[in-house]
Amino acid sequence: DTPVGPYDEVAATLLPGDGSAHGHIPFIVVDSLPSVVGGRANWLLPKALASFDWDGDENAVTIGAGQPATPAWTIRVAFEAAGDATTISLANHVQQVSTDGAVRRFSGTMSGTMRPASVTVDGHADGPLSALLVPGRHHGTMLTDCTFDCAGLDPV
Repeated sequence: DTPVGPYDEVAATLLPGDGSAHGHIPFIVVDSLPSVVGGRANWLLPKALASFDWDGDENAVTIGAGQPATPAWTIRVAFEAAGDATTISLANHVQQVSTDGAVRRFSGTMSGTMRPASVTVDGHADGPLSALLVPGRHHGTMLTDCTFDCAGLDPV
């Protein structure tokens, strides 16, 4: 439930090693044009359109480039819960670069339910995007019923 309606999303987030600073989101795709517009205008997120093809059990999804169609990429993400669900309330700190080169930050709180998960990634990407697509099995989390509260962008 968002201001632009429901949508699917996958993102690559680069996090600082010590967890004390702002992360950065260099890649994020959704299946909703209103989400693309809102994410770019309000949060400086480089959202692009993609297609999401969920497997029948909804524990795996194949995602493909929409617009822009280049660089070419496809990713398949399969996940399975690896532990008990925990109620969470986490601080989120992100910094993005605006089109004029200025760094902007936003912070907020994400609340919901988190479960440890095993995530298997497969796929391919052209160009620099291939550095963000790391095939294999990874530790991850499954987030459900989450809300994100944020005050807005702040200049650095």
